[in-house]
Amino acid sequence: MPAAVLDPCAGRVVKMRVWACGDRWVAAGTAHDAAGVLRPVLVAAHRQVPDMPAAARKENEGEGGAGVDWVRRLREITGWSRPARRPEVDWVRVQSRVGTRLPGDYRRMVETFGVGASTDTWI
Repeated sequence: MPAAVLDPCAGRVVKMRVWACGDRWVAAGTAHDAAGVLRPVLVAAHRQVPDMPAAARKENEGEGGAGVDWVRRLREITGWSRPARRPEVDWVRVQSRVGTRLPGDYRRMVETFGVGASTDTWI
C-alpha cells in the first residue's frame, strides 16, 4: 500500500482498499483514532504517475506498439510490488469452464494481481 495513503493514519489502519485515480491515490477503510476508537477513513493522496512508454504511446496513436508488456505497465501504474497472487491457476480448467481461450495478458494479470469480481466465479 502506498505510504502516502498510510501516513495520515500513523500505523492505525485496520482495513484499507486503495485505488489509483489519475494523479491521486483514493483509499477507504477503517482505522483506530488516537483514543483507540475504530473509525471510517477516506484518504486522497498525491500519486506519481509513471510516463507512458514510447511503445504504448504508439499503440494509443494507432501505430502498432507490439511488444508492450501491459501487465508490467499496470504494475508500474499501481505501484504493485508484491509477488504473484495466483500463480497456481489451472487455465485449462478455467478456459474449458468459460468456453473460450483467454488472452495471455489477461491470464498474467490474474496471476499477478489475483481475481476480481468478474473472475471469482471462474477460478
